[in-house]
Amino acid sequence: MGCVYARSRMQREVQESDCMIVLGARVWKDGKPSDALTYRLDSAIEAYEKGLSKYIIVCGAQGSNEPATEASVMKNVLLDAGIPEKAVFTEENSFNTEQNLENAKVIMDENGFKSAIIITSDYHVERALWLAKDAGIETAWGLHAASPRPFFTIWRLRTREAASWVVYCLRKLF
Repeated sequence: MGCVYARSRMQREVQESDCMIVLGARVWKDGKPSDALTYRLDSAIEAYEKGLSKYIIVCGAQGSNEPATEASVMKNVLLDAGIPEKAVFTEENSFNTEQNLENAKVIMDENGFKSAIIITSDYHVERALWLAKDAGIETAWGLHAASPRPFFTIWRLRTREAASWVVYCLRKLF
């Protein structure tokens, strides 16, 4: 748990890349993005406006309690922010980070993209970068978005991330 917290506070270098990959997060029943997803999109919009990439891949399927795919909701937010539709690719078949990145890699390959900026919550960047490498994304930078603000929410999410690291390591071993 302490390692997840320490790594979430780390400043990371980000370089201009062929694309950005925004990892999915919950969409509320009213169709609005959750705080985590909003912060990820805010980071993507800011990075796009800074010219870090001309293309954005948004990832996420529709959960059983969501009215639309996470990717479609993200795309609409990006378009509303003035990002051109031709700059946004949607990946709507993934239900977890591993699938997000594997499916995003297919889109990267189809478009000749070699490098990516992975955008996700601060506590999640480190594992996302490991999973990106596992998916064959050799040149990846991590750009962290803020975590949801409520104290117990962030600690719940960090605890879940610590457990996800255990599962990841066990899967690598066996």
